[in-house]
Amino acid sequence: MNKRNAISLFLATLMMGSAHAALFINAGATATPAGQGPTGADANYLAYTTTHEDNNASTTGQLTTFNSVSFAEGGLGGTYDVGVAFTWLDFTARQSKQAFDDRTASDYDTFWESWVGIDSRTDNGGIGGGDRIQLNLSGLAANQAFTFTSYNADGNDQSATFTVDQTPTASETATSPFDWPALQFNDSLTPATTNAYSFDVTSDALGNLDITYTMASGTFFGVNGFDLVAVVPEPSSALMLLFVSSALLLRRSQSLSMSKGRRV
Repeated sequence: MNKRNAISLFLATLMMGSAHAALFINAGATATPAGQGPTGADANYLAYTTTHEDNNASTTGQLTTFNSVSFAEGGLGGTYDVGVAFTWLDFTARQSKQAFDDRTASDYDTFWESWVGIDSRTDNGGIGGGDRIQLNLSGLAANQAFTFTSYNADGNDQSATFTVDQTPTASETATSPFDWPALQFNDSLTPATTNAYSFDVTSDALGNLDITYTMASGTFFGVNGFDLVAVVPEPSSALMLLFVSSALLLRRSQSLSMSKGRRV
């Protein structure tokens, strides 16, 4: 490949801009179907499932590995086997480990009816405030920036407020606490994505990412699902200018060479 073609290819790569790809997850009990997103049927959404009121003595929910996840659009290469698990940090009682796939007891399952969360009532094993559930992600690219969008609402009658932090660095402080509203919807009403909260996070050197939800108020809290979007930074304006200038200089040099050739 000659210099001109090499520079042209490099410039074309740079001008692709930001690259985004995503892992889309809905969360709930064992029967939660894949293909349900925040606005209805969506084949992009994969199902993470864990058992409601798990009898396991461990506080960790089931680990699900989603194989060959691609974040390659526009620049982040390779595929990843991404592990997803929810961990109940403050509980050992099974009643506190909540997971639903049909929260409103209707004849259909939707994204907003399904969630994995906590029951913080003290008579159910909770500590009655400040209760935490953690989302553990593994197998990601190391030190990779992501935009994380969390979907949080209950389709029945529970509401709460909560804060969100990335481990070990706090990722949201200014706009916390967030709201976990009771939606009170029926078969003819599907909530919009108004209960979505987005913020920037970064995986650690081992490709792990932990998101901790802490209740600020209320007795129930849940996570309906989330989006994890890899972000490849755009090239700086200065870098773009440098390579554009290089291309122009190369073109001028080639023009001068051609002119000298014609004089011979």
